[in-house]
Amino acid sequence: MESNVVESTYAVLAQQHREHTASDIAEQTGVSEAEALAAVQTLAGDGKAFAVSADGFLSDAAWKRVCDTTLRILTTYHKRNPYKRRAPDSELRIALAKAATVRDYLALKAALEDAGVWMRERGGARLPDFAVVLPPRWEAAALEMLPVFVAGGLNDPPWPGNFRANYPRDVPVDAVLDILCEQGRLVRLDNDLYIAVESLEHAKATITALADAGTPITVGAVRDATGSSRRVVVPLLETLDKQGFTARHEETRTIVSKTGTKAEPTDRQTRHR
Repeated sequence: MESNVVESTYAVLAQQHREHTASDIAEQTGVSEAEALAAVQTLAGDGKAFAVSADGFLSDAAWKRVCDTTLRILTTYHKRNPYKRRAPDSELRIALAKAATVRDYLALKAALEDAGVWMRERGGARLPDFAVVLPPRWEAAALEMLPVFVAGGLNDPPWPGNFRANYPRDVPVDAVLDILCEQGRLVRLDNDLYIAVESLEHAKATITALADAGTPITVGAVRDATGSSRRVVVPLLETLDKQGFTARHEETRTIVSKTGTKAEPTDRQTRHR
């Protein structure tokens, strides 16, 4: 690779903090796309370029700017929100767009994880070493509540009001339940309606069995198969739709994916009451 092609390629990359493709570079430097791609790969090997997608590249300065912004935003977010597992994409996307212009946010999200800058979560990301840690009294209360939800299953899941009278003011039940959702130990189906993750997985297995047997997946069919009630099954199915496990078609649903849809935190804000 001729040094002048590599130098002119870097000059294009360094013009602005934005993603460039081999086609962009070829047009601006007057070389073929193959030559432009080879030049970028040479720069990447020297640490002067970074691939954020199969055909998208940032200069070293732009990539550093993205990484520094990511670390700053997440550090601040975790400090301000110690009981939330991940910062939402709605905040991260805006901040990173100011650091550098990238076409595909999801590709950038994957690149940052591959580089060890953050860990991807459904709907957001977190610092690799961050974990939600409850105060001792809150954790003790959580460990007492969880078995109740597990035992309740889908038939009679407990309501937050069942717990509020049992704990002093320094253990806010609603906040603890929300944090358990952030940790992936509970799933919030609706306001004041939570179930254990085990119950959600059992529901998915039951729905899969219905589909395998050729039974239409309806609210009534799931209600009967789980022994639950409509007040639980309706938000349950809506939650599975949001997770990508099922897709609604008027009054029936189909299974979209039988794997990769384990319970994840929602974007609801933690409510400290």
